[in-house]
Amino acid sequence: MVNRLAGFTEHVEEAVEVKDGVSRTQSSDKKLSLDKLTVKLPDDKVLINNLTLELPQSKRLLVTGASGCGKSTLLRTLAGIWLYASGSISLPDGAKILFLPQRPYLPLGTLKRALLYPSTESTTSEQKKFSDNELMEILKTVDLPELTDKLNVEDDWSRILSLGEQQRLAFARVLLTKPNFLFLDEATSALDEPREQEMYDLLREKLPNMSIVSVGHRSTLNKQHDFLLAINNDKSYNINNL
Repeated sequence: MVNRLAGFTEHVEEAVEVKDGVSRTQSSDKKLSLDKLTVKLPDDKVLINNLTLELPQSKRLLVTGASGCGKSTLLRTLAGIWLYASGSISLPDGAKILFLPQRPYLPLGTLKRALLYPSTESTTSEQKKFSDNELMEILKTVDLPELTDKLNVEDDWSRILSLGEQQRLAFARVLLTKPNFLFLDEATSALDEPREQEMYDLLREKLPNMSIVSVGHRSTLNKQHDFLLAINNDKSYNINNL
């Protein structure tokens, strides 16, 4: 046990020492720009080499490729939560970004707290932005009407809600947060294709100026995006219009 704890402490110290190798800048341009972005694993193995692209405001990019090619790691790099990379990432000055993983995090507590995450019960200014009636309307918008009377019910919502319901709850967070850039890491994997289309159509209707970068496998996602970034097994990539 002592050896295990020592090993854990050593790895924590190593993680703390990791420095972000990416140059992250803000610009007056309303676009996401990547220049010679190389994404690696902690052992220095390259996943994506010298990726250069621009995603204008309100446009949507779909990222595809074989399992293990680095799609999700690329999104984590863009979101600033993966540090094993180099190159540069430029976002508009003051841009608000939101990252949705395949399985959303739902904190213990009330459904309202789960819906408004990452704000907390203590951040009263965030809580007061939305009335219960507004939150109930948002739940109806993402097709979760059965939850409208449970906003103040405390429970383990990650256990109670199906993955599909959790993913729709995450889309409700998007509508509340109104980010400039949204990164979706297979965030609709538990939804059937018609409901997946409804969620993407909803974002286009409610947040038409938001830019989206999605990781997904379904061919039906093509029509929901403007560009396709295909990552190849040899670490190269192709970018095409859809």
